[in-house]
Parts: sequence; C-alpha cells; structure tokens
Amino acid sequence: MFHHKVQYNGREYSIELVLSEEAVEQGKLGFEITGTVRDLDEERREPEEVKLHLEVDLQEEVIIVRHKDDVIATIRLDHPSFEGLLEFPPGFAFSRPIEDVVFEEFLERIPAIDPVLGCLLRSAASTAVGQTVRCWRRWRDQVEGFRRLARAIAGCLKTNGWRMAGVFVFRTGRCFLMGGV
Repeated sequence: MFHHKVQYNGREYSIELVLSEEAVEQGKLGFEITGTVRDLDEERREPEEVKLHLEVDLQEEVIIVRHKDDVIATIRLDHPSFEGLLEFPPGFAFSRPIEDVVFEEFLERIPAIDPVLGCLLRSAASTAVGQTVRCWRRWRDQVEGFRRLARAIAGCLKTNGWRMAGVFVFRTGRCFLMGGV
C-alpha cells in the first residue's frame, strides 16, 4: 500500500504498510506494518524493527492488532465513534479530531523504539484501521459471502491508496508537532 523513508537526527526511519493478497484470496483481510530505524553512522549495526499485524475478522466484525504474539487491541468495525473517522476537522487547525480519542488506548499500546518511529507506526496503524472501517461500511450490505466482501474491501483500500497516504502524512506531521505523542 505504501512505503516511506525519512532521515532525521542521524537515523534512517522506514515504515511499510502491506495488504496481504494471500489473505484476500482466502476471504480474509490482513495488513503488516513494519517500522525500522537504523543509525546512519553505524553501518554494521542491524536496524531495529517493530512489526504490527492487523487481522480483519469479517465474521466477528473486528480488527485484531497484534505485536509479536500479543493482542494489543481489538477494534469493532461497527463502533459508532468511527463516523467520519478520516475526515479532517473543519478549519484544519492541527487540533485533534474528536474521533481520534477512540484510538488513544490503542495507539498507546503500540510499541516504539523512539518517538519518531512511534509516530510512523501510530499513523500507519490508525490510517489502515480507519480506511478499513470506511471500506467495510461501504461494502458490508452490498456483497454476500466473506470472500467477496474481502475482495470488495481490498479493492476499496487499493482505490483509496493515495487518500491513505495523505492521511498518513497528515497524522505523522501532527504527531511530530505534538512531540511524538
């Protein structure tokens, strides 16, 4: 879906969000978010990495977020606070949209090696969750069967790839401005 690298303060950060095509073929949805950081002046040192797995259970209507083998969040697709989740606030004044409060506990559980990587991981995860909810709402009553629904949602996610990238950049910038929180 997207991959981004940035250098800051002698370190290189990378974030990658990948939609699992294998999962879609099995009638499921899954994402892998990989965040890495490495010191630019220490070439021999291996990059440090954090991986998150997002599994969308269409039957139970939840998104399960895992780090390693630990479930760090279970988010209901039909949660009422997701209305307008990815809409930017009126006036666009760097204030936090009310909808982000839903994510606070979830975002705080995302492990991060440092604040910059934390911003990248949190922004990618919240963008993936938000757009998945929007796509699920768009297609849930129009497609029968979990396999068809998974394909419709995957198509919707791909169609909205540029939008997701824009939301990711906005959220990452807002996170940086707030000092990594």
